[in-house]
Amino acid sequence: MRTLSAALGLTLALCSGGCADTAPTTPTPAPAGPASQAPAGPAVELGFSGQTTEGRVALRNLSAQIDSLGARLAAQPDRVDLRGQLMEALISRASFAGSYDDFDRLATLAEGTAPALRARYLGVIHEFRAARPLLEAEGAPVDGVLLALGEDLQAVVAARRARAEAAPGFATHADLAVALAEAGAFDDADAAYLRALEAYRDVSPFPVAWVAFQRGVMWAEHADQPEKALPLYEEAVRRLPGYVRAHVHLAEMLAQRGEQARALGLLVAVVGGGDPEPAGLLAELLADTEPEQAAAFAAQGAARYEVLLRKYPKAFADHGSEFFAGPGKDPRRALSLALANLAERKTDRAYLLVIEAALAAQDLTTACRVVAEAGDGRPHVPLNALRAQVADRHCR
Repeated sequence: MRTLSAALGLTLALCSGGCADTAPTTPTPAPAGPASQAPAGPAVELGFSGQTTEGRVALRNLSAQIDSLGARLAAQPDRVDLRGQLMEALISRASFAGSYDDFDRLATLAEGTAPALRARYLGVIHEFRAARPLLEAEGAPVDGVLLALGEDLQAVVAARRARAEAAPGFATHADLAVALAEAGAFDDADAAYLRALEAYRDVSPFPVAWVAFQRGVMWAEHADQPEKALPLYEEAVRRLPGYVRAHVHLAEMLAQRGEQARALGLLVAVVGGGDPEPAGLLAELLADTEPEQAAAFAAQGAARYEVLLRKYPKAFADHGSEFFAGPGKDPRRALSLALANLAERKTDRAYLLVIEAALAAQDLTTACRVVAEAGDGRPHVPLNALRAQVADRHCR
């Protein structure tokens, strides 16, 4: 599974005025029992031991903040600052809670507003090439666009390293960590994430859960070291129950370890919202034991993807491809979506997705073409492994 990122900047809900007025509490513990224990394997430093607002409370506070900002903006429609704050709050809720219907409201807010806010929205829906000239016209950095497109990674790392050195803090270290991870410098990226947490001084759980999740994705999906990812996914869910993507990634990993019951429980807790991924994974996990339920979840996921792909095709092409290659049972559609995604962004993940979809569709010509196009020595470890396997078996 992939993470949907707002690639023009970190989506970090700091709950200004929302979480700080709630007494911080110890994060909700994971359910008791052996299945909730940290896995055996290399120790992973979580990097933050402070108290944060309980995650469910934080999500309620975020929604209350959105309502308040909406009311204030309605009374003062010319306030660009309020418009920007409301947009960031909506982006955060969509990112953490999977409330992608919030994108519709974002589209309205972005119309006819400041170029920087318009660019922010375009980045969220993966219209990166349209966002770039708006940022350039404002004299704003475009390294987020380059990162999203898979271009000039070393230049992006250098620019973000310079900003982190000039103004060290949570945001600059986290920005640098994201770039280092994409460039394949996994240990350096992890150290930068930990420096970001060392600089964190708020009680909101959102940034802490976000860092844990990003580190988990890096170790599991980029570095192919899933044993390091599991405790990080656990931490993300513990800090922020209701963090949909963290639930999905953790459930996927638990299912692979044979912890089916807990995986199903994590997915049931978040299915039925705006994100179709929980339904898709439930369909996969139940296919052998509960085929009727699996079919119902697959239909639910397909219906939701159809809506999202119609409205925001570039934002959901990658997720949609994964779904239709699996429980959606339409590998040709999966390949079409993956190719559309690759046409927009030449990231390692985009190349991997096309090769996987081409294999599912039994299109070895496309698989071999993309294997050659991707080239050797990519930062993404699973891509390198799959390229070598496909080239050896099918592309001679």
